[in-house]
Amino acid sequence: MISHKLKTCCECGKQAYIYSRKRCKGCSMKGYAEKPKEKVVKPIPKISVKQLDRIKQYSALNKKFREENPNCQIKHDGCTFTATETHHKKGRIGDRLLDVSTFLSVCASCHKHCEIHPEWAKENGFSEDRTNPFCV
Repeated sequence: MISHKLKTCCECGKQAYIYSRKRCKGCSMKGYAEKPKEKVVKPIPKISVKQLDRIKQYSALNKKFREENPNCQIKHDGCTFTATETHHKKGRIGDRLLDVSTFLSVCASCHKHCEIHPEWAKENGFSEDRTNPFCV
């Protein structure tokens, strides 16, 4: 609130119109001008743009694959016969995520069995060597 009479500023001692806390306009504005602007730090995304694109493509491929293959393709003990998951014979690293030729439509029970017993899965053709495609 501005006073209508000239008064002495408690900070600089000049005769001026008082704005706030018994200070003139210049002294009142000092604190605002001196504050440095903080840099806005953008967080590093958890997933790259390239990987997000791959995931979108995979989602569409996986949905279509599971519609075409609704039954479990392993049919091991405890199988529910209805596929709810997709097993990747060679893993999902790199471009293997989008390689439909390595997909298997499986139920949760059979998928868990394949992952727990990789030797059995390889012997029966449900898994293949998962060497890193970037080291080949």
